[in-house]
Amino acid sequence: MKNIRCLITVPLLCSALPALAYEHTKTLPRGRFNLNLRSIATDVATKSNAAGGSEGLAAPLERDLTFNDVLRNQAAISPTRAAKVEGFMLANELERTDSLGRFSASAKASVRATAPVLAYGVSDKLTLAMGAPFMSARSTIAVGFTRSDTAARFLALLSDPANNQHEAALELQEKLDSATAELNRELASHGVEPLTDWRDSGWGDTTVAAKWRAWESGPASLATTLGTVLPTGRPDQARVMNDVPFGDGQTDLFSQATFEQVLVRGFSVSQSLKYTHQMPGQREVFRGLEPEDLEDGTTLATFKPGDRIDAALGMAWAHPSGVTASVGWQMNRKWRDRWQDNEGQRIDALETHSDQLVHIGELAAGFSTVEGYFRGEYVAPAEISVAVARQVASRNSMESDLYEMSASLFF
Repeated sequence: MKNIRCLITVPLLCSALPALAYEHTKTLPRGRFNLNLRSIATDVATKSNAAGGSEGLAAPLERDLTFNDVLRNQAAISPTRAAKVEGFMLANELERTDSLGRFSASAKASVRATAPVLAYGVSDKLTLAMGAPFMSARSTIAVGFTRSDTAARFLALLSDPANNQHEAALELQEKLDSATAELNRELASHGVEPLTDWRDSGWGDTTVAAKWRAWESGPASLATTLGTVLPTGRPDQARVMNDVPFGDGQTDLFSQATFEQVLVRGFSVSQSLKYTHQMPGQREVFRGLEPEDLEDGTTLATFKPGDRIDAALGMAWAHPSGVTASVGWQMNRKWRDRWQDNEGQRIDALETHSDQLVHIGELAAGFSTVEGYFRGEYVAPAEISVAVARQVASRNSMESDLYEMSASLFF
């Protein structure tokens, strides 16, 4: 089996507070607070491979059950019996790599997050903010097994009175009938949790940021943001293959520049570029899911996630009545991860296909009372919005769309 360290993870978990494509350069007035409550939801059932094609989340579990697997299990019980079975195979022109059947698997995950974000205007040009999502996640997984024609032929040979292998035939028949249960038993023997439905909830990673409106001239303005993402969320668990991690398990440092231009009254465009440096961390991992990897047990690995660049372009419209709308595009690029075991050896299985590229299109609509509040039409300045982020293309990433509802109150 191939490594499934990230069997299930979603774009929502790349950072504590994912941003929309349209970024404002606005900051809070001095001494003012903003409480923003964001509700984010996503479902994921597929992921993209290195070529950009789509495959199921549980694709790493889809594998052939070969004679080599049978012989290895037999050898653990009785080396003599394993040798007899192999001799019988060779006499009937069967190879160790021949398949007795294939495991099929499917997995799905759902994640819901509520993220309170509190911001404060230190000055008219400097705003500080902090937030973290409270997350609720569940995943389902199903594993099946289909026999091959080779298995039918081998069973027929064992059952043939001329070969006098009736007992061996019954034993193999039983193992094939309970192949999925055998898989769970094999995983359990190495300390891996059974492949069953899973659910959990908890806090994700915490984001702390400072936004500075650095320049403004007529209809154009520039803002810079510096911040960190702290590892307060639970990372993925080595012994639970289909869990949804709530954090990366290491600290991020990021910087962002946003340029906004008002084209005509009510219409504006923004461009933003963000760079995230992901710092090293440590985590318990299996080297992979090959039998020899599981037999070696877990190792406390040091990892360095690849740094990220996020680029975004958006256009927004605001009507004097308070109705707002925006459309945008995002590109997220992450470089390859680096993993080492506690002896300093590279763990290739965890590094392979860890670079990512995602293109996202977004639509948002909302209503703001801010301008109406200053005109005396509303009792409080507030904003509400709904947004959909649709993944257009990706490589080595989960394929999922984000749905967000947001409500803000200024005071």
